[in-house]
Amino acid sequence: MGPDSVGAHPRGPSPARPGDRYSRGIGAAAEPRRADPRPATKLLSKLARAGSWSLSVDLLRAMRQRGLEVNVFHCTAAVSACEKGDQWHTALALLKNMGEQGVELHTATLNAAISACGSSGQWPESLHLLGEMAAAPIEQNTITFNSAISAAGKSGLWVLALALLGGMAARQLEGNAITYSSALVACQRGGELLRGLRLLGAMDALRVAQNTVFFNSAISACASAGLWQSATELLQRMASSGVARDEVTVLAAINSCDRGGQWQAALRLKDAAEGEGLPARTTATCAAAISACSKRSRWELALGLLVQMPAARLEQNTVTFNSAIAAFQWGGRWPAAISLLQEMEALRIARDAVTSSVTMSASERGGQSLASLELLQQMSTARAERDAVTMSLAISAAEKLRLWGTVLQLLAEVAAEQLPKMASSRQTFNR
Repeated sequence: MGPDSVGAHPRGPSPARPGDRYSRGIGAAAEPRRADPRPATKLLSKLARAGSWSLSVDLLRAMRQRGLEVNVFHCTAAVSACEKGDQWHTALALLKNMGEQGVELHTATLNAAISACGSSGQWPESLHLLGEMAAAPIEQNTITFNSAISAAGKSGLWVLALALLGGMAARQLEGNAITYSSALVACQRGGELLRGLRLLGAMDALRVAQNTVFFNSAISACASAGLWQSATELLQRMASSGVARDEVTVLAAINSCDRGGQWQAALRLKDAAEGEGLPARTTATCAAAISACSKRSRWELALGLLVQMPAARLEQNTVTFNSAIAAFQWGGRWPAAISLLQEMEALRIARDAVTSSVTMSASERGGQSLASLELLQQMSTARAERDAVTMSLAISAAEKLRLWGTVLQLLAEVAAEQLPKMASSRQTFNR
């Protein structure tokens, strides 16, 4: 591969393009009269921070074409830009080009390449680079293994992640909060969350500092599994350890209560966080609290939270209204669901398939089958998204009304369309 072949891979969108504030600096940094490599290093560092991988490659190419020395710092910055721009192919091409141009590989360069591959789900490439470092040999450090463990974690390869964690100990490398957070995520995605939570004990034994990022990862993992008790215990541990909590912490803890069906715990966490001055009064936290109340048919509380949002200068959106409407699916409260739907329209808040499905469900359970069919018709008129749930509700309504022609028509539409399945967020409205 020649110097001009770097970047020959198909290019995706780059945060910076020729003609922006960086492109002017490329020509200046690559001027032959400038023997000092520092201007190019400075510009490449800026491009790396911006994730402007395309311009980074262009600058390296211009420097080589004009006979300027390209050193390891230049290449490392370019690989880092590829990492932030999710361009793992180009990162690997740069590494190969370094070898062909006689530029010595450095730990930081390979760390960035491992991370670039891992971020794009290319964990085999990350492991290959890790092996090449050991064979070279090139020094491996904590960042090296953090990047490799993260790559395994993104694919849920918990066995591999824990093996890499053990490899750090064998090399007498100390892990940090990022190391264990990545391993925890690997366990969670691999269906071994409880095994991941046991890493807390290992961190205590090794006296590894646990920070906000680690606890946020752990609480979020618990939320995804509906382990609200474990999440609240972690929240209490943060307080006793003096670890700062932030908006992510509060939201993850409330989400865990929502998914665990614990509306009272969700409201307690929200109120306690607000009392402590934590950023608990956000649209996302309100949506989670409304959802938690809705799942236990606490419609008064759900509606109260929704109504209070404008006074708290919080934006009401599709998710908050969907969660509130879901509270009216039971007890014949379909008029309230329709009223909230009309309020959404008055506020010009977009509705989606979830909006229609929860409103149709409320109407259907309230004995208003005709209203369900009218809602489906409104969706068709507005060209709104329809999914398997809305169509199923409509078919059920037509059957109850003995509109067999409509039933056959809807079944034909289901067969003709590839209707999207309900996402996990939508399943929260089902009981």
